[in-house]
Amino acid sequence: MTPRVCWVVGAGPAGMYATQAILRSLEDVHVVLADRRRVPFGLGRFGIAPDHPKMRRVVTPLERIVEDDRVTFIGGVEVSAARLAELAPGFDAVVIASGAGADHPTDLGDTLASREVFGWYNADHGVDTARVEEALGADREVVVVGGGNVSIDIVRLLAVGEDRLRATDLPERVVDVLVARPRRPVHLVVRSAASELKFSAPMITELVHELGLRVRVRRHESYWGGSSDSPSDERRSSLELAVSGDDLDVDVVIHLGAQAARAADGAIEISSTVDGGSLVRLAEATVITAIGYGPGALMTDLRAAPSWPENAYVCGWAGNGAKGVLGTNKADALRIVEQIREGLAPGDSRRLDPAAAVAAVRSLADDPVGIEEWRATVDAEILEATRTGRGVERIRLQPGADGLQFGTERKESLPWPT
Repeated sequence: MTPRVCWVVGAGPAGMYATQAILRSLEDVHVVLADRRRVPFGLGRFGIAPDHPKMRRVVTPLERIVEDDRVTFIGGVEVSAARLAELAPGFDAVVIASGAGADHPTDLGDTLASREVFGWYNADHGVDTARVEEALGADREVVVVGGGNVSIDIVRLLAVGEDRLRATDLPERVVDVLVARPRRPVHLVVRSAASELKFSAPMITELVHELGLRVRVRRHESYWGGSSDSPSDERRSSLELAVSGDDLDVDVVIHLGAQAARAADGAIEISSTVDGGSLVRLAEATVITAIGYGPGALMTDLRAAPSWPENAYVCGWAGNGAKGVLGTNKADALRIVEQIREGLAPGDSRRLDPAAAVAAVRSLADDPVGIEEWRATVDAEILEATRTGRGVERIRLQPGADGLQFGTERKESLPWPT
């Protein structure tokens, strides 16, 4: 009997939950799980703040999925719409779980995107670390634009002290750069109306109560508006914990109902969206945008194609946009896999056998890697933690000619998988 073979494109939370649902719902099935990164888990590994360890444990149950004998993980795979359409007929079903695309563009000139900053925090080898470190290591102000939890995460890690940073699994190099930054207020610019604030109230209260940061909120006197325009009582209460005083005496300045613009001389001007009044002008500033993500290139190209592969399904942020928490993808995966189960014809698979399916997907990568590289990554992180005594920390891992490479340092005891 030839097992059914499914191809899941994207090994982030949505792809992992889809893989899990397929294994539980279909008998005698093999899943080819592919991702453009060299290791699995996507935002579960590279998109969660390193000082929130409980949130980072979301990866732990996902590890059991990728280790299942019925799953073949292939990293380093770039999937185009044309190649997906070409290979899709060889599978019983294809699940597109490739996530959202790049950060939304702005007219603020040269900025850092939230995905770059989180990738740097979390040792994503696809991030230009030199660019991030030059921007954050310079002697200038930092302005974060955005009103969601991602923006609060970035502000928090820029504002906290060395003890908090050393207690995380941040790479040592990242901690060193953050500790060396001049201690200046971090500016958070939130354009949203009061009724449209997106951040969770505990994210703000954590800054004040748990971390002891001095936070000042600047807003127009009419910002809260009437009852129909007001945020939840909990969210408003969290903002009213802020201190008064000069901006130079605080760690974080939150500008509500504000917008940032780049002046002709390169300065950043923050002004009120209510009356256009100037709030602050920063002669030199690094700007980090956290204003959401656009659609991914794969989904954009597929939607523009003349026809849609009849056995292809979309799961998670790839289809729904970047909204909800990581666990939101689980319910979506169950819904998608139920559609797959209902759409499959009874009987054996009439498509590629597992070995041929794996070979077909591997052909899309210039340098495909398997689950052995993930195991080597975990071993390397444990080894590095033993060396530093900080507990398991993230390392920026690159393939080297003769071993695992940690920046400029090699660990010969952990050979790179071939």
